[in-house]
Formats: sequence, C-alpha cells, structure tokens
Amino acid sequence: MARRGLSVAALEDPNFVRSGSVLEDFDKFDSKFFGYTPRDAETMDPQHRLLLECAWQALEGAGYLPSSPDPLIGVFAGSAFSTYLLNNLYVDPDLVEMIGEIGLAIGNDKDALCSTLSYKLGLEGPSVAVQTFCST
Repeated sequence: MARRGLSVAALEDPNFVRSGSVLEDFDKFDSKFFGYTPRDAETMDPQHRLLLECAWQALEGAGYLPSSPDPLIGVFAGSAFSTYLLNNLYVDPDLVEMIGEIGLAIGNDKDALCSTLSYKLGLEGPSVAVQTFCST
C-alpha cells in the first residue's frame, strides 16, 4: 500500500492520472447573509455552505425572489458523507465538549441538507434529499 491508499502499481503506471478536487475559499462563506452565526458557519460542512451559495446564485440569476409564493420552488439535492465532520471537527475535543456531538452533526448531516436550504432561502416547494451511492 502506497501513500493515501494508492497502490504502488497505480503510482508506477505511466497512464495513471492522479486527480482530485480542492475547494478553495471555503472559509469565505457569508454567514450573516444566510442567517448563521460565525461559529455555526465554521462548523458547517463546506458542501452545505457551497450549496447555499450556489442555490442563491441560481435563484438570483433566474430572477426569482425566494420569498415569492408563486411559483413554488423545490429542492432536490444530495451530498457526500461529511468527512469534514470527522476529520476537522470531531478531532477537536474542546469543540466537541463546547457544542456537543449532536450540535456538530446538525450542520453536517446530509439528510438535513435540502430542508435546511429550503428553510434558509424561504423555498416552499418540495424538499427532497437524494441519497443513493450512484446518484448523489
């Protein structure tokens, strides 16, 4: 086993292309705009922050006002399991003691993603989490 789970054979293969994505500026989330305290925003999974920003941008670009009752706007989305929670939050015992495991899980749980988005943006259409391995 080589570094980060890659086999030696994969690393030695001239056709192997190491790729990945890095989310830059994930700490630039405008917590006040979305009605979060700075602490809540810090402990929220970057996937959730990014979805809020992208959804707002999409609504704004389409000319919709989230508070408008017509037409109803629905949310169908999903996210990966929160490794941010495991790798960055749960490893800080002081943070876990201060906020609690459940408190930290709330801003990181993939199952709350759509309903949180709908609530924060005032969307009143259906709000459905799509959580399957092959389609999320």
